[in-house]
Amino acid sequence: MAQGGIYRRCEEPENLEINEKMESFSSRKAGGFLLQHCRCGSNETSISVLFIVTAASFLLWTIISAVLISKNLEMSTQLEQLHANQSMVMTNGSKMEKRLEEIHSSHSSSESELSKALKALETKYEESQKNGNEKLRELSRDSSRSLAEIDKIEGALLKINASTCQVCPNGWLFNKGSCYSFQVKPGPWSHARKACEDERALLVVINDDEEQSFLRLHLKQKYYWIGLQDIETENKFTWVDGSTATYTKWGAGEPNNYGHGEDCVEMTPRGWWNDIPCGNNIDGWICEKPWSC
Repeated sequence: MAQGGIYRRCEEPENLEINEKMESFSSRKAGGFLLQHCRCGSNETSISVLFIVTAASFLLWTIISAVLISKNLEMSTQLEQLHANQSMVMTNGSKMEKRLEEIHSSHSSSESELSKALKALETKYEESQKNGNEKLRELSRDSSRSLAEIDKIEGALLKINASTCQVCPNGWLFNKGSCYSFQVKPGPWSHARKACEDERALLVVINDDEEQSFLRLHLKQKYYWIGLQDIETENKFTWVDGSTATYTKWGAGEPNNYGHGEDCVEMTPRGWWNDIPCGNNIDGWICEKPWSC
């Protein structure tokens, strides 16, 4: 390009002929020069505008890219947070499921234990009810016997009031429809038996623990003959009324038939029974007879 660039081409003529033409046609020259100058100015403005537009586009693209990158980073962060939250939710869900299984297992175990406890209680209740019914029946029987004894005593009292009849002879003790005499007279068993028969009584026949307890209260530290013996058959003890002994109150190691001649039975001061020779002379004997009026 020639020195001066575009401005020179627009402002200076390139040769003399053009200068002469410009002098001869001054009016046209002036008009043409102005036209060319305007055209050159228009090109310069277009370049400037294009540069500005390009720079603005680049700046806008940069801003949009920065915004998009920022949004992308923000979305990535949010996605990571969502992923972490999802993992936490899944972990918590697993823990909750495990906890629910434990609760269900515990509930099943507790239910089984409660069922066993209820069955045990039902069994105990049935046993208690059964035992209670048996006790009630036993009490009913005892009550019936007691009522019968009361009726008997009431009848006797009515007879006593209507006559001079006594419940038991003087010196005899009354217990459950029988009269007892504690004779303190030394003698052998056969003598005691005969003395009771003379009183229209028998040597005492003890049938239960209640009668035994009554007799023990009146022993007064004495030894007494009772109506039990095994004279006829060794170790087969029978009462003087012919009945077999179903109730006994033997002392420790008794009966032992010590010396092979202990066939009659005494009651010791403490109430225990002991077999001794029938010919021994002890403190006394006990007679028994039913009460009658």
